[in-house]
Formats: sequence, C-alpha cells, structure tokens
Amino acid sequence: MEPGVVRVGLCTARVRASQLSCAHTLARHKFGRIIDDAARERVLGAEEATGLAAELERVSHRIHMTDWAKSEAEKAYAVLLESSVDDMDTVMQRRLTDARFQLDGLVRQHAECSNVLAEMHALLLARVNKALQDIGMSCTNSKS
Repeated sequence: MEPGVVRVGLCTARVRASQLSCAHTLARHKFGRIIDDAARERVLGAEEATGLAAELERVSHRIHMTDWAKSEAEKAYAVLLESSVDDMDTVMQRRLTDARFQLDGLVRQHAECSNVLAEMHALLLARVNKALQDIGMSCTNSKS
C-alpha cells in the first residue's frame, strides 16, 4: 500500500466469516461443501450440483478480481483527489469523474456477484425444503 493512502475495512471479521460475497470469506468454501453434501444426499441432482459448484467458483473468482481492481481504483482515486486539492482544473475534474465512474462500476459488479450468490442460496434452501417435504417433514409451524 502506498504511504498516506489508508483503505477502510468494510466489514468486521464476524461479518466476513458469514457473508458469501465478502472477498476474503471462508463462507463460500463452506457453501461449496454444502453443495457437495446436498449432491451426496441426493437433495441436488449430480448435474445441478456440478453446475452450482462451477458457478460458485466463477463468482468467487470474479469477487476476488473485483476486490483487487477496486483496491487499485480506490488508491488511484485517493491519489488523484489529494493531487487536486490545490489545482482543480477541467482535466482534473474529468479524471476524478472517470475514476469515480470506474469505482461505481466495480461496486455494481460486486452487487451482481452478491445477487448470483443469493439466488444459489435460495435454490439450495428450496431443494432442502422439498427434500424434507418428500420425506414428510416440514419447516413451517402449523398449529392443529
């Protein structure tokens, strides 16, 4: 990291441990094991499990690449901002606008990854609920 540029941590270790979309979480590895377990227990079909595992790997890679690019973009933006304190001409304004646009795009990319993970999570929960219903169990409270 460059001297004078401090990146603020966006989440605590406790949050990071449970959030599938955090770049440095182990939760995605655990999610992958759950997908494997669901396939072994026939809650997911083999093809569906393979597809989910591949998608999880793809999204994980994209999250890491987005996080790295965002770190670099944040650093570049901070350096531009610091250098523009005394001289905010039109060129510098354009550079700052471009840098902000790049950061916003990276934030959108991360949100897209989060949405994919949420869809995968919902699908897995639906399959587990279906498997429970198939064996006569329910996850809902029903009063007789």
